[in-house]
Amino acid sequence: MRVMVQLPKQIADYVSKKTKAIKESKAQLLKNDIEDYYHLLDYTRYELEKIFSNIELTFLASVCKDWLYKSDIHPQQALLIQVDNQIKLNRLHEKIPIQVKTLKKKLNQLTSFQAHTLIHLLKDGLAFDSLSDVIQLLSRQEK
Repeated sequence: MRVMVQLPKQIADYVSKKTKAIKESKAQLLKNDIEDYYHLLDYTRYELEKIFSNIELTFLASVCKDWLYKSDIHPQQALLIQVDNQIKLNRLHEKIPIQVKTLKKKLNQLTSFQAHTLIHLLKDGLAFDSLSDVIQLLSRQEK
């Protein structure tokens, strides 16, 4: 037999208010984290725009097209492998003229987060122009 204990109204109200405050606090923390992530993506995007030329970005976008990237491999290595594959298999460097050695050198100098951001910017085609873009991307990944 289960005994139900009724909390006094004052305690029940107090618990309810505390629970609501905790949920609101967690929601605010999550919002702050998403905003921080957005700003980090934005800063990183500007760094990447300074590193790569438009033709290199066009080449990399072609490299990433239809690529099923899995995050179980280091993003920098994944990019280098994908570039090598596209050069060897599809001779992509002949269609989009780039300096392969220069591009590989630039890719080797990326941080993990820069490489990760570059992959997702190229694959998702998002420039992260607003916080809503980031939230939309995150919600798509949850599904």
